[in-house]
Amino acid sequence: MNNEYSIAIVGGGIVGLSIAFTAIEPGSKVAIIDPAPGRGTTWVAAGMLAPVTEAYYGEEPELHLSLAAVARWPSFAEALEHESGCRIGYRQVGTMVVAADNDDRTFIKELYDFQASMQLDVQWLNPSEARELVPQLAPSTRGGLLARGDYQVDPRLVVDALVKVAGDRAYDIIRASATSVEPVVEGGHSIKLDSGECIKAGKVVLCTGAWTSQVPGIPEYISTAVRPVKGEIVRVSASEPSRLPSHTVRAIAKGRSVYMVPRLDGTLVIGATMEEKGFDTSVRSGAVYELLRDAREILPVAGELCFDEAIAGLRPATPDNGPLIGYIDGNGAGGGTSGSESETGHGGQTADKSLIVAAGHYRNGVLLAPITAEAVKALLQDNGDRIPPEVLPFSPTRFAGAGLTIQAGYSRNREPI
Repeated sequence: MNNEYSIAIVGGGIVGLSIAFTAIEPGSKVAIIDPAPGRGTTWVAAGMLAPVTEAYYGEEPELHLSLAAVARWPSFAEALEHESGCRIGYRQVGTMVVAADNDDRTFIKELYDFQASMQLDVQWLNPSEARELVPQLAPSTRGGLLARGDYQVDPRLVVDALVKVAGDRAYDIIRASATSVEPVVEGGHSIKLDSGECIKAGKVVLCTGAWTSQVPGIPEYISTAVRPVKGEIVRVSASEPSRLPSHTVRAIAKGRSVYMVPRLDGTLVIGATMEEKGFDTSVRSGAVYELLRDAREILPVAGELCFDEAIAGLRPATPDNGPLIGYIDGNGAGGGTSGSESETGHGGQTADKSLIVAAGHYRNGVLLAPITAEAVKALLQDNGDRIPPEVLPFSPTRFAGAGLTIQAGYSRNREPI
């Protein structure tokens, strides 16, 4: 391990690793700091690339960002597979949202009407049309909607490919946690590690996800804006992949949401609960039962598959469900995303362009990884004109000076469909 780097990426999930892949030229002196690269929240994620079925009332900026992100996935997947020599499970299969009963159907029809009003590519399906596309659906299923452009990828294969590329490029992967990030007088930042070592980097990108609040040295308006939201998933598998549906299936079952993501290897990923319990990643037995129960009601074959795994991860949530992407500084100025040399924050202070945050991606870290990496590349190059316009509303400046205090209370439910 060197002691000085041009760029240090703190956090080795799909966002941090995608930045290392996309935003940094091979040959640069780069450190990726993470105790277990690719084995955190990304390892638990289902990998739905679902801007349409994740579209909700009042989240139009998030929708535009997600649509721009999914459009970047074909070229990102092609480039990653080419350089790594690994397949990453990118599949352009659509997503269905189906109802277990008439009340569930009413909810989904309202969601469909909203999505159609936004001119999204959605089609309403009656029960027979839904079962024609996915014969595995239960006969009692009451129809729903089809989003043809909501795809999927295997996040575990993606991060394994990204780690391989980082190694091939001779980036230093430092298997440790950052205990502080502090500016130094001569420029750049000093990063202390829990191993007792200290490194220096000219520029630092903070990609610490749900753990952003746990990194000393960053301003409070950043650390208080990100909180962990626990999610549990179950993995089951079929000996014959043909037994699984061709599409990703999301559903409302008696008012509860559930999703089922089929893989080409015969795995079916079932999720996902939502619980605000701090940094707890234990798996609740009741959550496993509830997920399997609801999955079986929609896809009866789910009850016949082999049980492989139950695991929990922590989504990095923010008050408005949008990510934080932009410059930050220790004075609370909040550098935004414009990249302008004259850019100032609150109180007229100039933003510190050696410290960038890319965190708080909540439910869509996998989907947003390529467009986040593109934005960070522009920030690292101080080229505001190259930042995708869809990213601009998600500057950390929106939380600077807001006096936010986020206290994660306890709740138990599912994520919205």
